[in-house]
Amino acid sequence: PAARVPSPLLWPGLTRVKGISQTVTASPSTLLIACGALAREITTLKDSHGWDHLNVQCLPANLHNRPQLIPEQVREKILEGREKFERIMVLYGDCGTGGLLDRVLEEEGVERIEGPHCYEFYAGAEEFRAIVDTEPCSFYLTDFLVRHFDTLIIKGLGIDRFPQLMDDYFGNYVRLVYLAQFEDAELKAKAEAAAERLGLEFDYRFTGYGGLQSFISPMLPEIEKTAESMTAPKIYQPAGTSHIGRSRRRYTVRRWSVRHARALEWFYDLFADMLLNLHPLWNLIGYARVEAPLVVLERTTKGFLFDCQMCGQCVLGSTGMACPMNCPKLLRNGPCGGVRANGNCEVEADMPCVWTEAWKGAQEMKEGGNIEDVQLPHDQSLRGTSSWLRATAKRAAERAAGKEQ
Repeated sequence: PAARVPSPLLWPGLTRVKGISQTVTASPSTLLIACGALAREITTLKDSHGWDHLNVQCLPANLHNRPQLIPEQVREKILEGREKFERIMVLYGDCGTGGLLDRVLEEEGVERIEGPHCYEFYAGAEEFRAIVDTEPCSFYLTDFLVRHFDTLIIKGLGIDRFPQLMDDYFGNYVRLVYLAQFEDAELKAKAEAAAERLGLEFDYRFTGYGGLQSFISPMLPEIEKTAESMTAPKIYQPAGTSHIGRSRRRYTVRRWSVRHARALEWFYDLFADMLLNLHPLWNLIGYARVEAPLVVLERTTKGFLFDCQMCGQCVLGSTGMACPMNCPKLLRNGPCGGVRANGNCEVEADMPCVWTEAWKGAQEMKEGGNIEDVQLPHDQSLRGTSSWLRATAKRAAERAAGKEQ
């Protein structure tokens, strides 16, 4: 028989809409109906946490140019998903619908994240109010809007065809505020160019996933516990274990690697010299041909020892043998401001902060001072390639240049 869960399981910050009744069967699943402008961030969160029971369906982001269409399109998604999913959530703000979206959600018995728009989701309610108080006449961009600035803003508002509309749309704005979800130098440059094009001051603020993550992640343990209790017999569960099983298994080995950072540094230097000495062989065979088998070896070895994410720009030697790409916020230059009092991650509460571990490892290393080096933004085009080969080719070129001098 189906088990009835108290109606409804609420996320912190979610608005309860009356009339909701949830019946969970042996295979609970959740539909998240979201704005397309949030798709990349939601998908990244889902993949990084292993939320396989969540199904994300996004509506076109350009509906924001016609917000009156949003409520009924959300309703259509709800009606389509009602027979397939045990729970339906909506990741939309009011988004200019003037309360019409909330009316539809109340009629359908579905809940949404509180807040008027995604800018507040990302920055947080208090921080966003502070930004507004500083300069009320601000125009806001997110990563999505920067990436599609020409399509959604310039062409979407018809400014490309009627340039005289620029002053009508933006004449009363003073500042462009870029709320960045990922640290990306190219996107930041595009945002600055957009501000210059609109004749506005430029203000950059890195938010990461911001409030979006804090709305979603508290729901995960409740769903998993419900699913587990209905699909498997109760077994011993040690106190304080993380609900993110993949991370917990792997960060145990990662911590061992940090504790033995000095020995691994010595081995890494030895191994790097060996690869450099084999440079003539790699040149003879061709670096491109060697890449595929070496990627397999690198992924297997570093994956086990460091939970390597194969970013293609390995900086283990500068981060205490703790891979910064394991930080949920992908921070490559130190911790965020949310590290817990016990040194654990703000996002994954049972996981030690990657950067507190990195600092511990750096103290053990001969070249531990390298942790103070500023790392450049990650080049996403290198993901999945061999850092070993790239470093070897670079060292070989430097050695050849030194001989010529």
